[in-house]
Amino acid sequence: VKNLTLVCQDWGGLTGLSVVKDCPDKFSRLVIMNTGLPDGCDYTLANVWKLTPFMVWQSVVELLGKHLPIKLVFRLAMRGVSKEVLAMYDAPFPSSIYRGGAAQWPLLVPLRSSDLISGDMKKSKEFLKNAWRSPALIMFSDDDPITGAMRQSFEQMLPHAK
Repeated sequence: VKNLTLVCQDWGGLTGLSVVKDCPDKFSRLVIMNTGLPDGCDYTLANVWKLTPFMVWQSVVELLGKHLPIKLVFRLAMRGVSKEVLAMYDAPFPSSIYRGGAAQWPLLVPLRSSDLISGDMKKSKEFLKNAWRSPALIMFSDDDPITGAMRQSFEQMLPHAK
């Protein structure tokens, strides 16, 4: 299999872009949307507040697992969002048997630079910045409260991207 286009969004960027790094000969194009490559940080009391909302989310996920109340989590994370938008976030998870991914993905995000997966995320960033020269398209929502700030990171890694 060759000449693949990776289209990654949200959690798909964390896994998909690592695969591109590991098998670059399989891919010819990237479409990167509302995602990130978090590699952890070394937090202090002065800057840990930036991470607090995500740490709360990870803690809730760890405690509740597949019984995570998806709509409530998004309502708390995105204040002022309409009932219709919340219903769309909740729709893919009609019962706990559909929440396995939602119960695991947040636990895989590295918070500290010493976390196991942190090194792989750093290598993926380095690969994109130093080795990826094929076409790339970066598309981020203007209003995404979670990943919106990561757009600039991808634009710096991939200055040739559209």
